[in-house]
Amino acid sequence: MKQDGVSSLAEAVDQVNEAAFFGRVLPEPKGLDLAAFIASRQGKPRAYRRMFAPSEQDWQGIRLFTGEEVTTRAAIAHILSEESMRALALLDVHDSSVRAAMESGREAALGFLGAAPEEVAGKYCCGQCSAALLRASSSGAYGLREDRVAAGIEAIRKHRRDGRWGIYPFYYTLLALSEIETDEAHQELGYARPACERALKGRREGRFHERRRALLERVLAR
Repeated sequence: MKQDGVSSLAEAVDQVNEAAFFGRVLPEPKGLDLAAFIASRQGKPRAYRRMFAPSEQDWQGIRLFTGEEVTTRAAIAHILSEESMRALALLDVHDSSVRAAMESGREAALGFLGAAPEEVAGKYCCGQCSAALLRASSSGAYGLREDRVAAGIEAIRKHRRDGRWGIYPFYYTLLALSEIETDEAHQELGYARPACERALKGRREGRFHERRRALLERVLAR
């Protein structure tokens, strides 16, 4: 399915993420088209545990909003599902089919998260997947779950290493933390401040580097 020139789930959520990150308001028709496309992927074959199925081209590998590469099929499917839930929460479209897809995705996610080893699934699978889960949780996609957000930040804190967080992708994790207004999130951003200052010294071109620079500047301006 292709809508308004979008044929990739990764591309659709990226457009929503970019608008949110830079504070741009998507025109209503565009928001409706993106929401409808994302919702159309819910429960399709090869969806992660009945969540949202990647488009065919997504299986070749995707990049997170901050540029880190994701190549394993399980991670591609899970991360795009979490990002889809977050995108639909941000778009907040009042359409019955979109709402139904989001409710089905929420039900599926809470089902497998409830069976996770961690008490409230602060860490789920790998660092990339855990950061994606934190982003979806903090957006309100799964309801008001302060416990899940707090557990996600605590899991990150346990992986502190040299100003970063070990298995967690640095920029994507920094992005997730920068979107959360809690003392715990602010503490992790403070811990990462020296690493952010070092990273800002380099200057490279390209879409992902521009996003990273904007993120670093935003964190350091706090």
